[in-house]
Parts: sequence; structure tokens; C-alpha cells
Amino acid sequence: MGSVIELLFIFQSEEDYLMTDTINLSKLANLVATGESETIEFKEAFNDEPIETLVVFMNAKGGTLLI
Repeated sequence: MGSVIELLFIFQSEEDYLMTDTINLSKLANLVATGESETIEFKEAFNDEPIETLVVFMNAKGGTLLI
């Protein structure tokens, strides 16, 4: 079985947030409280760095990327 990759986008405005129902706020709060690890990464923008992180996750155990 392949690695499981989870990608969460954090919106900067309430309007953007209201346009999606895919964010579970309690799960998001738990991820942020846990902090970064081998399987959790935080990124400020979607550029080459998050893409590289996704490739690393795919070649490892999988992970969660919060952008």
C-alpha cells in the first residue's frame, strides 16, 4: 500500500474559509498544537518547497502538510 498524504490549506480570510467545508477545526488545532514532526510540516506559501515536502512524504510514511 502507498503512503497516505494529507494536504490542508489554511485560508487567510473568513470568506475563503466559508467557501470550503473540508476543514475540521479541532483536527487543525490538534495538528498545530502537536507541531512539526517527521510526518507533519507547516509551510507559509505554496511554492517549490511544499512540493518537495510532498515528494519526501510520498517516499516515506506519508504525512500532513499544512499550507
